[in-house]
Amino acid sequence: ETVEACNGYEALKVLPQHTFDMIITDINMPEINGLEIVHFVKSNEAYKKIPTIIISTDHGEAEVKKGLSLGANRYFIKPFEMERLKETVVEFLGS
Repeated sequence: ETVEACNGYEALKVLPQHTFDMIITDINMPEINGLEIVHFVKSNEAYKKIPTIIISTDHGEAEVKKGLSLGANRYFIKPFEMERLKETVVEFLGS
């Protein structure tokens, strides 16, 4: 089951309403960006163990380092191979 949020604010709003096994976020979102989402999740005791993946067009070394330093478990640069994302999901969640 997936839960979709149309922006960062909505993502933070739905976070306490469900139990999540994984969070996948883009960086470039309206209102609250994906880096802020990752920072919130990884600094919150209730959510910090949830595997978090960033998918973004931001591909500079500084952007990738920042996302990973905030606690993202993986950073995918668009365009990416869907198979790699699937492998990562299986890695964190099992088959």
